Amino acid sequence: MFRNIFSKIIKNPPKNINTLFNKTYNNCINKRFMSSYFNDKHDFIYFKENLDEIKNMEKLNIKFGFSNYALNNLNNIVYIEFYKDIDDTIDKDDIVGNVESVKASIDIMPYLNGTLKSLNQEFIDTIQEHSEATIDNIQEMSDYNEENGLSMLELEVDNNEINNIIELIDNNELMNEEEYEKFLDK
Repeated sequence: MFRNIFSKIIKNPPKNINTLFNKTYNNCINKRFMSSYFNDKHDFIYFKENLDEIKNMEKLNIKFGFSNYALNNLNNIVYIEFYKDIDDTIDKDDIVGNVESVKASIDIMPYLNGTLKSLNQEFIDTIQEHSEATIDNIQEMSDYNEENGLSMLELEVDNNEINNIIELIDNNELMNEEEYEKFLDK
């Protein structure tokens, strides 16, 4: 019976098999190789290396974004504006941009010093083309991750900032996924 089902799938694969495979593959890769950390404002950072690997690095690329919790509370996002350009230097207190929804407005403030390397252009384009981004089309974006949320931008940080990140984690100012889930359950 199982052999018959499998052979039918192979002969007539579902139309969305590539999308399903890519999402599953990417989620497995992200879960295995990326380190994700959240703050109490429902922002997250993630990077491809594990925590032990980054300690001696000179530079590190970090993605910054809004957690699923924040996205669900925002609901439909109707406006986004970035105040910084690619290769601009970002101070940890800088407001890099703003996201507005039908419910609230949130500043994009990555709380890290670094150089802005990329913005989530797919997210910007979706809002410009459709006048909004719903949670459904956000979940289809390439910079969306089920465990984290939606990445807004990527920063390159130096060794001093890497040490600051490690200190934030050690002082429990940044939570890993398990700690963040417990925080949300409070």
